[in-house]
Amino acid sequence: MHLAKKPYTALIGSDSKPACFVEMILDKNMVGVGFLDDHQREYLTYQFQCLDSETLFLTMAT
Repeated sequence: MHLAKKPYTALIGSDSKPACFVEMILDKNMVGVGFLDDHQREYLTYQFQCLDSETLFLTMAT
C-alpha cells in the first residue's frame, strides 16, 4: 500500500487497546498521528505534510 500511495492506518500498541494510530494519506502527501486515552478517545492530533521522502512538516496540532 505504501509504495502504491494508497491510504492506510497503523495501530500502535495492542490491537484491542492501541495507544495511538498513524494515518498515511500519501496520495495527498499527508500523515496524521492521533493519540488515544484509556477510553480510546482521541485527545491529541498531529498532521504533517510530506515535503519529500525523508522530511515531514507539521501543519496542525490539536
